[in-house]
Amino acid sequence: MVRKSTGVNIKQLAQSLGLSISTVSRALNGYPDVNQQTRERVQEMANSMGYAPDARAQRLVRGRADAVGMVYSATLGYMGNPQFLATADGIAQRLQMYGQDFLLAVARTETELNVYRRLLHGGRVDGVIVANTRQHDERIDWLLASGYPFVAYGRTTESHGYAWLDLDNVQAGRLAAEHLAKLGHKHFAYVHVDMGMNFAFQRREGFLQVLRAAGLNCPPQNQVDYANDVQSGMQAAQQLLQLTPLPTAVVVDTNLGVQGVIEGLQAAGVQVGRDVSVLVHGIQPQLQLSDGRTVTTVAQPPGEEIGRLLADIVWTVLRGAGKNDPHYTHPQVLCQPVLLPGDTTGPVAA
Repeated sequence: MVRKSTGVNIKQLAQSLGLSISTVSRALNGYPDVNQQTRERVQEMANSMGYAPDARAQRLVRGRADAVGMVYSATLGYMGNPQFLATADGIAQRLQMYGQDFLLAVARTETELNVYRRLLHGGRVDGVIVANTRQHDERIDWLLASGYPFVAYGRTTESHGYAWLDLDNVQAGRLAAEHLAKLGHKHFAYVHVDMGMNFAFQRREGFLQVLRAAGLNCPPQNQVDYANDVQSGMQAAQQLLQLTPLPTAVVVDTNLGVQGVIEGLQAAGVQVGRDVSVLVHGIQPQLQLSDGRTVTTVAQPPGEEIGRLLADIVWTVLRGAGKNDPHYTHPQVLCQPVLLPGDTTGPVAA
């Protein structure tokens, strides 16, 4: 029940204080039926004697795991995504400040919900962070119905009734279109992941809104689906090269595929930044190509910053502060994108 490295156990601590073991235990665990003065006295004596309770025993007593979980999909290429790795690091560092562990579990997309069920039903975590939200997301539906604490990294089509952090993806799409339209482009292509992903749907919607308002268009045949990695980015480039007329501006909606798109275009003799402009929805710092050029990017905040924000939100949710207030609102944070000009976009070639 106690950590033995100091040689002090809870019985010795109780004897030194002249209190029962039960009172000392409840004082150390912050139970309100032990007055504040006694709790402080017990903690001071524990510190002076070098007593440290067994963390596992404390979790059992409190009925908490002191851990937050996140399931990442092996099919979405998370582990090759520097943004995900930086975000996970930010989450873990901030949760550590709150005395919480961060547990990552891997699953295929079709089995993710089952992993969430096992983590929560089994008491392995107190709450979860749900990433890569879909327009209609069964994970969030289940979490809302079951009442387990969670924070969504992204939104669904219904953004009320739960805590989330998201990028203003519609605005990100607008920034991309405005930048390329100002450069004089009129022939566009759009390379995107599964449109069931809410961020992908929102980014394209913002992009098309600006084009329509300017009397421009990106026809369906110029919108290419790909699988979010370098190889499929190169395959998408091959499809773009078959289009007539050749698009002069290409938007890629995630950072994992843009390198493949650029390599595929350049292998065909296309000079990116002169013949064809390429812009990516990506991360900070900007992606740098092997020749030293930077990729024009509509960027979200750095991954570490996003991770810290997610950890702060999930900690607020776990504490349940203000939930009994009839005017309680779930913590929701909408981050704004920024345009980072680079070397891969330029005016339409004469």
